Amino acid sequence: MNACCGAWSEFVPLLHIVGTTSTVQKSRGQLTHHVAPGKLISSKSDHYIYETLVERLACKVESLKSVEDAPEKIDFLIKEIMETKRPGYLFIPCDLVDIPVSALRLGDLDLYRPMEIRPIEYCDQLASLVLSKIYSSAAPCMLVDILTDRFGLTHEVRSLVRKTNIPNLSTFMGKSVLDETEVSYVGDYIGDASEKEVQQFVQTCDLVIHIGAFNNEINSGKHTLYNGVHPESLIIMNHENIIIGSAKFDVSFVHILPKIVSNCNPLKIPQFTGSIFISQ
Repeated sequence: MNACCGAWSEFVPLLHIVGTTSTVQKSRGQLTHHVAPGKLISSKSDHYIYETLVERLACKVESLKSVEDAPEKIDFLIKEIMETKRPGYLFIPCDLVDIPVSALRLGDLDLYRPMEIRPIEYCDQLASLVLSKIYSSAAPCMLVDILTDRFGLTHEVRSLVRKTNIPNLSTFMGKSVLDETEVSYVGDYIGDASEKEVQQFVQTCDLVIHIGAFNNEINSGKHTLYNGVHPESLIIMNHENIIIGSAKFDVSFVHILPKIVSNCNPLKIPQFTGSIFISQ
């Protein structure tokens, strides 16, 4: 449970398979060793207590009761895990594990069920809005974070860096997402915990694009990541929403970032001409 709690807090897709007492024991509530009883020793055991305990730590908890619909339920659970990047639990009664099921579902499985998608026109307009902010800026920078990698957008971010040459930085948890050999790579940025020169560099930028934002205390320099940055100079994006200045859009960057990369015109990108400090 502790490991799944860590996976939940850091968006790690994980399937935890747990063997349980038999379907007969569960239906009868038989007092069973290692299954928590009620307050009185004479009371029945709650054979679903562990399913209940882990609900807060899982995107989905699936407890099988028969083999007839087990393949469909297992596939759906795996898709849910891959979509949310959160752990899920599969509880299998011991009397079901050796029962054969149909092999029809053993073909290719599309694990990456798309998240809720807004109309294409809406996504295009939002991508254009982000690009217009970049085009109109004089000194933009990109701050790349861990959720970029968690949601499979590392390639897109690196492509955007190469295409635009916008100065880019890594958060503490975002290390290795960016190619640190690129000439446009500035260094590590952790708010007030950063090297002074790096923080000054970020604060002089008139547009900070935070991609894959995950602002917990260790990743944000104890919540100082945006110190010295005007709120209207911020673009913050992750899987839950995109924030452009004071405007918030409930759409995932999974649908927007690829459009930004493909529609970006490098000739309209402001070219950085100052000194770039490298964080050691």
